[in-house]
Amino acid sequence: MYVGNRHGYKNFEIILKAFNVSPEIKNNFLLYCFGGGEFSKNEIDLFKENNFTNEQYKYLGNNEEMLGSLYSNAFCLIYPSLYEGFGLPILEAMNNNCPVICSNTSSLPEVGGDTVEYFNPRELDSLVDAIKKIINSEKYRNILIKNAFIRSKIFSWEKTAQETFQVYKSLL
Repeated sequence: MYVGNRHGYKNFEIILKAFNVSPEIKNNFLLYCFGGGEFSKNEIDLFKENNFTNEQYKYLGNNEEMLGSLYSNAFCLIYPSLYEGFGLPILEAMNNNCPVICSNTSSLPEVGGDTVEYFNPRELDSLVDAIKKIINSEKYRNILIKNAFIRSKIFSWEKTAQETFQVYKSLL
């Protein structure tokens, strides 16, 4: 599963390339995308260039009410962004028992800690290896799910509001 916009620094194309170079991934998984709008003509062309059939990928819309269920039923979230200020989708996935494979860049390691599988977003083989690591070990996948769920609880809007209030209070 992929969540969010799919252009520029989001690095979506690397996922398509990973599916294309690995029959193990391509033949056993579908790529579902949530949010970011319908696929553009350029994106559809990228799917074709990477040998996807129309049945191997699907746009799921952007209905936030169904997002938790999508995470819970996904094999994993792949988040290949080159830069993020925070990376809310990985936290959402962690909170919904969905293992995360994400870039080892910017703020993402701070959010995921040691509870997600990281890859170098500029190296295709790094992503393929990360996906295969989760595919080939149900035990490892379950450890990620358990630990990520626990870690997700250290982040909350209430805690953010309280800490922000304390910063403002200290400035007065």
